[in-house]
Amino acid sequence: MDELRVTWDAELSGRLLALLPQETRRYTSGESSSVPWETAQSLLASLLYTLRLNGEAPGERGRQLAESDLAEELRRGQTRLRRKMDYARRLWRRLAGSGAAGDSRALGETLLGIGEFWRRYDWRFAAHEVPCDIDYPLALPVSEELQGVDYLTEWLSRLETELRFRDAFPREAWEAAWERFHPERYDLPLNLYEPLAADALCLFALGRDVRALAVGPEERRAFALRMELLTEGETEAALRRWAEGLGEALGLPEGRDRRYLAAYAGTLLPRIRTAVAEGGWPGIFP
Repeated sequence: MDELRVTWDAELSGRLLALLPQETRRYTSGESSSVPWETAQSLLASLLYTLRLNGEAPGERGRQLAESDLAEELRRGQTRLRRKMDYARRLWRRLAGSGAAGDSRALGETLLGIGEFWRRYDWRFAAHEVPCDIDYPLALPVSEELQGVDYLTEWLSRLETELRFRDAFPREAWEAAWERFHPERYDLPLNLYEPLAADALCLFALGRDVRALAVGPEERRAFALRMELLTEGETEAALRRWAEGLGEALGLPEGRDRRYLAAYAGTLLPRIRTAVAEGGWPGIFP
C-alpha cells in the first residue's frame, strides 16, 4: 500500500495512506484491508476527489487538510457529493423534460443514459467516476480535469446554457438554420449550439436581424469583406465586442450564458483566419 503514488509532502501523504486501509475495509464490508492494486488505485482516486485534492499539487487545500481530521473531512466531502447529486438530478430532470431530446438522436440518447447515473454512481468508493455514456458534443467541452458528479453537473449546466440560447430565437428560425447546417443533423452527433451562435454573431456584426438567423451567400460575402480588413488582434477584439452585444440584444442572462457565448466566439478566431486565407466561409456559417 505504501507504494501508491501521492506526490505531496510526507506528512499529508502518510495521513492519506493511513486513511486508505480504513476505506478498503469499508469497501470489503470489513472482511479485508487488502485489495488488488487496481482497486486500491481506484479507491485512492475516489478518496482524493472526495477530499477535493488535486492529483499533482496540494496547494492551499492540501495545507488545510494537513491540519484537519481527514476522516471528518471525508464525511464532509461525501455530504457535498450527495448534495451535488441532488442538484444534478434536478437539473437533469429539467433538461429531460424540456423537449430537447427531440432535437438530436445523440442528445436524446445522452439524456436517457444520464438517467442511469444515480443508480450506478458510487459516491463512497468510486466518486471520481462518471458511470454513464455522454455522446452529445457540447460547443465548449467540459474539462477532463473535472471528475464524478462535478463533471456531470458542469456538463448539464453547459447544455442548459446552450438550450437557453436556442430558445432566444423563434423555433422556425433555429430549425431552418439547423436544416442548412446539415439536413441529416438529427442522426449525427453534431452540436446544435454552434450553427445558431455563428449565424447570430455574423448577423450582429453586419447589423442585421439576429433573430432571423438567416445567413446566406450575401451575408457570407459581406462578413468576409469585413474580416479581410482586420488584423488578427482586431478580429479577436471584434468577436469579443460582438458576443457582448449579441448577448445583450438577445437578453441572455448575465454571467454564465454571456461568458459561454464570448468563449464560443473566441473559438471562431482560427476558423475565421483559415476562411480569410482560403475563402471557406460556409465552414463557419451554415
